[in-house]
Amino acid sequence: FVTLFLSTALFSGGLEYARVSIVPEYESNNIVIFVSGKTDSTGMEGDLAFLIPDNVDSLMQITFDEKSDVEVHPFPISTIQGKSWVKAGEISGEFAFMLVSEHFHAPGKRDFSYDLEFNQSIKALSIEIQEPPMASQFHSSEENAEIEDDPHGQKIHRVHLHDFMANTTKSVSFSYENPTGEISINKLQTMLSTDDQIISPSTPNSINQIPIRHKLPLWQPLAVLGVVSLTVGWMFS
Repeated sequence: FVTLFLSTALFSGGLEYARVSIVPEYESNNIVIFVSGKTDSTGMEGDLAFLIPDNVDSLMQITFDEKSDVEVHPFPISTIQGKSWVKAGEISGEFAFMLVSEHFHAPGKRDFSYDLEFNQSIKALSIEIQEPPMASQFHSSEENAEIEDDPHGQKIHRVHLHDFMANTTKSVSFSYENPTGEISINKLQTMLSTDDQIISPSTPNSINQIPIRHKLPLWQPLAVLGVVSLTVGWMFS
């Protein structure tokens, strides 16, 4: 009873859940980070703020209107004691942000690190790192992460943290080699085209058949879809 009481007291208010998705070199040679979540049913104490990498040069907020239309617009970056923060303000319900960080200007080794910190407690925190298909010698700080393949052939490293306390720092890092400087969307498109050729060889019986064409989505609609799917999944759970 005492343990249950303390747990309830510590995590009353804050965030019901949060999700941080890190997508390296998908559309271009940079890293996109997608942060989303939902406030607790009892609300938050004060405003929401979370730490972001210092070299972020593009920050956008995703909002939904009453008709469920999606709006994306720039959002200011705040500097607090020499570090970059998103001061999201008073949040009630869902929130979502996209930011662009760490531009790579030449082929070679990639190193990235991110210190996660929220000023609100989080009951369930999910961290996802997308492993680029052209990467070699991929190493992640999340050694116990679940690894799964998405429908387009990319590996996703995912960890789940429970009862993540406010103002706690969680360091996430990864490294890999990209010797050609290629981006994921081009590599995946080449892989899909190769699969089409294997599945639909050039034979007399297949001349009149329409070949199957795959089109890879861009990360912006994927991010928006992630918000919707996360919300629906949480409601059903």
